[in-house]
Amino acid sequence: MSSPAFRVLKFGGSSLGRVERMAWVVGRIEEERRTGRLVVVVSALGDTTDWLLEAAQAAARGEVVAALGLVDRVEGLAVAVADGVRGDTVSVEPPHPVPLPAGEGRLLPGEEEKLARVVAGVLAPLRDVVQGIGLTRDLSPQTLDRVLAFGELVSAQLVTALLEGRGVPVTFVDARQWVRTDSTFGAAQVDVAASRERIAWLAKGWGERVAVVPGFIGQTVDGRTTTLGRNGSDYTAALLARGLWAREVVVWTDVDGLYTADPSLVSDAYPVRHITHHEALELATVGARMFHPRTMIPLIEGGIPLRIRSTLTPEQPGTLIDAAGSPDAQRPTCIASHEGLALVGVEVRRLSQLVHLGERAVGALRRAGIPVSMTTQAAHGQSLAVVVPGVEAERADSALRAELALELERGEVEPPRVRRPVTLVTLVAEAMGRAPNVAGRFLGALGAAGICVHTIAQGASSRSISCVVDGADTAGTVRLTHAAFNLAHQQVSVLLLGKGTVGGRLLAQVFAQQVWLARQHGIALRVVGVVDSRRALFDERGLCEEGLLERLAQVPASADGPVALPPLLERLRVLPVPVLVDCTAEDGMEATYHDAFARGIHVVAANKKPLALPWSERE
Repeated sequence: MSSPAFRVLKFGGSSLGRVERMAWVVGRIEEERRTGRLVVVVSALGDTTDWLLEAAQAAARGEVVAALGLVDRVEGLAVAVADGVRGDTVSVEPPHPVPLPAGEGRLLPGEEEKLARVVAGVLAPLRDVVQGIGLTRDLSPQTLDRVLAFGELVSAQLVTALLEGRGVPVTFVDARQWVRTDSTFGAAQVDVAASRERIAWLAKGWGERVAVVPGFIGQTVDGRTTTLGRNGSDYTAALLARGLWAREVVVWTDVDGLYTADPSLVSDAYPVRHITHHEALELATVGARMFHPRTMIPLIEGGIPLRIRSTLTPEQPGTLIDAAGSPDAQRPTCIASHEGLALVGVEVRRLSQLVHLGERAVGALRRAGIPVSMTTQAAHGQSLAVVVPGVEAERADSALRAELALELERGEVEPPRVRRPVTLVTLVAEAMGRAPNVAGRFLGALGAAGICVHTIAQGASSRSISCVVDGADTAGTVRLTHAAFNLAHQQVSVLLLGKGTVGGRLLAQVFAQQVWLARQHGIALRVVGVVDSRRALFDERGLCEEGLLERLAQVPASADGPVALPPLLERLRVLPVPVLVDCTAEDGMEATYHDAFARGIHVVAANKKPLALPWSERE
């Protein structure tokens, strides 16, 4: 009779770096182990990785005392967390009291002192490494990987000791025992076949014990420590799941799952409950911070579901990612925004030349080690645009000029054109290719707001559609796109000029009817700004009624006369259905109306004066 399938739990650094969260994590593991065989993958505690990086850099400058002080900080955090993990109940984040699962709670006698010794023992070799860096003043990528690895190592040893101290059968499994990589330090490539073979062999000796594994790290064949780069611990969990044929991976983090858009840009963004592996892979490919393509590929190969959940709100279901995805025909569309990029364009002057422009250009960038986020090429093949990291813009320009040097000298090719900063904005939904007018809705929403799209691309799967916009238009693009594809109601964004008798009554009426308008007409009417003669209050997310005029009164008055309206109109124009409502009786408002119309903003006037120009000024 075969053993029950493993489950893999991965806990991020934000879930481990505070006493109450670590206590909850340990209790959760105690409870989960009762449901079957368990493997736990952990990231470094809190800000440990940043401190280790600072320590390595300080040592390379010869500042060994400062570097060792940062190592002390890492040790202090680990010991403080260990000392604090006791008691039966913790508060994860007020007002969310969370009882520790399983309820045993307390460490066995004498375990507190043992935990401090464990932490000190793990970090002792790190102190020697830091001293060595200080003596040589040399910080190679290989040495930096060795330093950074201690973050995950101390975290995994600490979790192991905490579980052991509460009587849980547990074993520490150093990831370097099985993750075989090349020597690309900082972003090592994993030998998946060799790693899978080794983890399957190691697992035979675990029995029913919980295996605790440090994420993010691996080892070359000749025994040198490597790190796996961005989302490395998630990748470790995916590799484990594939090698053990796990039935599920659960990633515990500090958010409720995948959101429809970046919540820092879109206040209406909400968690997506169910997507396919391929949707997640598409999101990872276009820069979604929560995923990395490497993480998804082993899960796709093994048909293994992944669930993202939050340690802050464990009662929420999170996001499930599997082969089937959501059966809901109205499931939401995800919007990913990848900022800080550069758009590099190349164009051929003579149509008979350089039929292989795309192949040559992309090849030159690849040889230069410059990652390409998106490539678009005109149908005739004579014009090409590539999106690269903004910090690589100059190198990309140089690489293309070198590749096309002969053609540039002959005047057959235009010199490369670089535009930055730009943002790659992508819609991702499994059913997108089966719905008409997706591109029309996408581009129409942006065009109506006056946002310029520099290039656009859609993959063969029709699962996604991407465009490139100026970095300054990022927030507006994401908000408009989110409103066009994910909200059942129509947003209307109002900027009110004047808060006197007419303006004040209008404000009261708008706030009084917001709920009714949303329920009866599907209109989300938001007051995003209020302006009086000397002050302005503006918030793209919408202003709340309570204390609005008091908050406006606290804004410093403009020292140069009336508030400058063009900057506010610029912020308004990129919001859904922008409306300027003028409740003033000021002279010269016709110029403001012209500015608003030029930006695609609707205008509502409470006064006829701006509508009646002198005959000499008519157009």
